Amino acid sequence: YNNVPIGYGQIYKMYDELYTDYHYPKTDEIVYGMDQFIGEPNYWSKGIGTRYIKLIFEFLKKERNANAVILDPHKNNPRA
Repeated sequence: YNNVPIGYGQIYKMYDELYTDYHYPKTDEIVYGMDQFIGEPNYWSKGIGTRYIKLIFEFLKKERNANAVILDPHKNNPRA
C-alpha cells in the first residue's frame, strides 16, 4: 500500500482437488479462489482490504472471465 508491504494476497483457479479438499460443489463455471490479509494493524479499518478485493474481483471478471470467486475468511475475524 503506497509502496509499503502490509500483507499478502493470492488468487488461483479452482481445480478438481480443491473442490474435493474444501467440500465445495463442483461446477463447470470458471471459479477462482482468493486469499488475502493485512498483517500490519496500522492499516486495518481503512478500507484497504475492501478496495483490494473489489479490484481483484473486477480483474478476474474482465481478464479471466470468472463466474465466481471463493473467499474463506476466518470466523474469528469479524471485520473480514
